[in-house]
Amino acid sequence: MASSPVTRTADEWAFIAPYLALVREDAPQRVHNLREVFNALRWIVRAGASWRMLPHDFPPWEAVYQQTQRWINAGIFEEYDRNETALKEQLGELGDILKRQR
Repeated sequence: MASSPVTRTADEWAFIAPYLALVREDAPQRVHNLREVFNALRWIVRAGASWRMLPHDFPPWEAVYQQTQRWINAGIFEEYDRNETALKEQLGELGDILKRQR
């Protein structure tokens, strides 16, 4: 997978992937790579484009749209945001502790 403004690093993907996996990666109904679907969604958001304008090097727009609806209905993005905020707060506290120890 080529790097682009919408792709995540391996570490970033490792953090977000568990939130997005509503079924196992090897589930028979999964046709498209989850990471590619997520990158396609990020492209739509970043470009401000309509679903049908999704470039052909991503999964079909219908598949990306359907998976996005599943994520929205499952509350995935809200859960991710809550946990990311909490993690940033914890890291900030850890940074403060380390500064005081110097």
